[in-house]
This record gives sequence, structure tokens and C-alpha cells, in this order.
Amino acid sequence: MAQQAGVQVAKPSAVVDTTSGKIKYTDLEFRPSEVFQGAAVVLDFSITYPSVSTTRRSISQGAAAHMREAEKDKKYQVAVDKDNKIFVPIVLETHGYWSDKVDTFLSTLLKAAVARSRASFSSLRHYWTCELSTALQRGNGCVIGERLDTLMSRYRQLTPSTVVYQQLLNQGVVV
Repeated sequence: MAQQAGVQVAKPSAVVDTTSGKIKYTDLEFRPSEVFQGAAVVLDFSITYPSVSTTRRSISQGAAAHMREAEKDKKYQVAVDKDNKIFVPIVLETHGYWSDKVDTFLSTLLKAAVARSRASFSSLRHYWTCELSTALQRGNGCVIGERLDTLMSRYRQLTPSTVVYQQLLNQGVVV
């Protein structure tokens, strides 16, 4: 999408995490471009689950994403502002929700891509919404698969013997 919009990726830069004082590297950075009024853009990605940590996160759709977004802003905004860069926390919920900041950022890139091509905004938006949603779900699937493998490995270690495990497997108790 960035390439379609004429935005070039830059080497991630080091920023100070204002909550811990540690130096962290940004996830992605775009070089200054006309698309963002001559400013460089720093992106930090996060995926959050709506009911993790507190019950407040699951009160409404997007609550978890907005809370994580605020945490990211607190962590990096001051450091990025010192360098006159634009900071955009790209926070998605595992169910697919993304915030207005993410939507605005994507719309900005898509408008620039439309200006450079013959594609319509709606067709590009549909395409990239599908791409991002599919990537999110593939990631969710990978995480679930890894967790299931770990659980099954632990379960096998807990069984008294492989004979007992095989009997349970044959009875359909264990898949």
C-alpha cells in the first residue's frame, strides 16, 4: 500500500520509551513525503484481545484497541514529537476492529495511491481492508495452532504412559 501511495519505508529508528526509559525501535517508519506534509511517520503495531487484563476492555467494541492506543501514545509520542515525526499507533483487536486513527492513516495512504493510479478509492479500500483482515486472521490462526501444539505436548507429558494415551486416542477422548 505504501508503495502504491509513493511512500518509502525508512530504517526503523530508536526512540525512548517514556514509561520505562529504555530505548526501543519503531516497528515501521516512512521517510518524509508530501503524503504526510513533509513529515516522517513512525508506526508501532499491536494486536489486542478485547477481554484481556480488565473487564473494562470488553465493555464496548474497540475499547481494548483504544486503551492500547493510549498506552502506545503515552510511551512514544513525546520522543517522536522531539524529532518532528508523526506517530501512528496501529492497534487492531483480534476480532478485526481498528480505531479511527488507523482508519485515518489508511485513508491518507489510499488517497495518495488513488492520485497515482487509475483505481478508485472504494476498490482500493475494499482490497486493502480484505488484505489486512485476512492477515490478522492468519496471524490469529498461527497463534492458536502454536498454543494447541504446546497444550498437546504438555498433555502428552502428563499422561502416565503412551499406552494410556493411545487408548484415550482410540476412544476419541483425545484428538
